[in-house]
Amino acid sequence: MKKKLMASILAAAMVVSIAVGCGKTEETADAGNADSKGNAYPNELTVTFEETHTIHAIRVALNPQNIWGKRTQTFAVLIMDENGEQQTLIPESAYEFDPDRGNEVILEFETAAVTSVTLEFTANTGASGGQVAEFEIFE
Repeated sequence: MKKKLMASILAAAMVVSIAVGCGKTEETADAGNADSKGNAYPNELTVTFEETHTIHAIRVALNPQNIWGKRTQTFAVLIMDENGEQQTLIPESAYEFDPDRGNEVILEFETAAVTSVTLEFTANTGASGGQVAEFEIFE
């Protein structure tokens, strides 16, 4: 069974920081705080780890309730490798989030050794900025 790294406040022992960037502003991501501090694209959600992890999949989810209607979000997945160089792991693409299918997207890829993972949002048909309720990174 693959070990899961969750990017949440609960994983603070493994995570150095979780930050949200809207335009030029960067703030700490806060579970349970839906207030937006700005929606200038690109929106970024970055998880930085204390040490290098080899990852193979990412799950991005919205609230699964039907009140969260179907939407398409466009984002890329960027990583910081073990040499401190930022790379594009998954190029920008449009992903459909549908509450009838769990309102989630699972991205699988060849393993990558990373010290941070960034979701960089550039469009969302359901809101004026990128939206993430759960961000899971699988080792």
